[in-house]
Amino acid sequence: MSVKPEAIVEATFRLVENLKGQPPPDGKVKSLVWSNGNCSVLLAAGLDYLFFLHDDSFVLVGGGSTPIMLEGVESVTAEPKSLLRRLRALSELQK
Repeated sequence: MSVKPEAIVEATFRLVENLKGQPPPDGKVKSLVWSNGNCSVLLAAGLDYLFFLHDDSFVLVGGGSTPIMLEGVESVTAEPKSLLRRLRALSELQK
């Protein structure tokens, strides 16, 4: 019996800001195809993301990566904006 390999999604991204480390040189990240409960990041065109990359270009929710809404209704964007401010402050401490 053969095991079916897991499908992988590869996405090209535009870097807006880098807080630490180096982004993948090819400008791409990978994740599992999104499914309820598999910890993948739903990679969709037109969304903003906060990626936490470790030793490769694979992104998972469990690794901290997530879509992040920075524009729109304040009740929806307040928490992501606050998180981004805290991460920027931590990034400055590392310099």
